[in-house]
Amino acid sequence: MGSLNNGAEAIEKQTKILAGRVRRMLGLTWDRICSVGREDPRRVVHAVKVGLSLTLVSLLYLVEPLFKEVGQNAIWAVMTVVVVLEFTAGN
Repeated sequence: MGSLNNGAEAIEKQTKILAGRVRRMLGLTWDRICSVGREDPRRVVHAVKVGLSLTLVSLLYLVEPLFKEVGQNAIWAVMTVVVVLEFTAGN
């Protein structure tokens, strides 16, 4: 029975180590996002707009009735969002 407890303790220890690494990576990612936002807030706003628009356009593929209505031309909607909302477009 002692070896089972040791195995469970080892798994718990590894889980805590993994959770700590994930927490640290999330913290570093958040710090990076904040620093980019302080340097140029337009980039963050642009990223949110592109993410939202790509999500909405991707619904054309996920929602079956919309896909049947729009058809194969839905890929052009995605490409339009990508090209039109390019951050450096218009410079």
